[in-house]
Amino acid sequence: TFELAVPKDAPLGYWSAEVKGKAPGGEVTLYGNFRVEEYRAPQFRVDVTTPKKDLVAGEPLTATVAARYLFGGTMSDAKAKWSAHRSGASFSTPAAPDFNFTQETWWYDDREPEPMGGFFGSGDGRLDAKGELAVTAGQVEAPGEKTASYVLEGEVEDVNRQSVAGRVEVTVHPAAFYVGLRAPSGFLQAGKEAAVDAVVADVTGKRTGGRALTVSVLSRTWKSVKKKDASGGFTTLSEPVETEVWFSP
Repeated sequence: TFELAVPKDAPLGYWSAEVKGKAPGGEVTLYGNFRVEEYRAPQFRVDVTTPKKDLVAGEPLTATVAARYLFGGTMSDAKAKWSAHRSGASFSTPAAPDFNFTQETWWYDDREPEPMGGFFGSGDGRLDAKGELAVTAGQVEAPGEKTASYVLEGEVEDVNRQSVAGRVEVTVHPAAFYVGLRAPSGFLQAGKEAAVDAVVADVTGKRTGGRALTVSVLSRTWKSVKKKDASGGFTTLSEPVETEVWFSP
């Protein structure tokens, strides 16, 4: 590790670095690149806001990208662009800290659907007379009835081509209410009763009553078969078989 002090009067642009050294196998050369730019303090700020911080799957994701000069003036007709990305999230609430609200029923083999993530949408435009750009990103989703996090970022460029960005995060819920379960941990003894507690909470984490609730208990076993492959060997394939053993209407 080494440090290099870039002179104040250094030319702007791309720089390259080359490091040579000796290793047991001979001489080693490493290369790297970096860019030197003149720092200029931002002259404006960008805020991204949404009507709600919690959405239910199927609702539209809308936002407002607003830019304002630090001295108070609006930035009308400035270039703006936005992008939205999503990733998996989880739901819990202090109102029921020891209840499980996730869909990870079987833990190690619960991979359906595959973890979500990546690009959701993008667009561009110009700010209006108020210095704002209205964004409609599309209907949000929660695949596999799992909670998701959507991050929408807005970036604005001024007449000097200086860009400043802002972002906002929205939680997307699979439904308007969650069911949380609390069951005994570890192993249970055959023939003995086991209690399972249930609770209902809304997307804000508040416990709610008066909701109809059904509970099913499933027994999972594994069916395994051996399949001969092209090399003449055998591969064991296993698939789960679920049987309902108890139902509460």
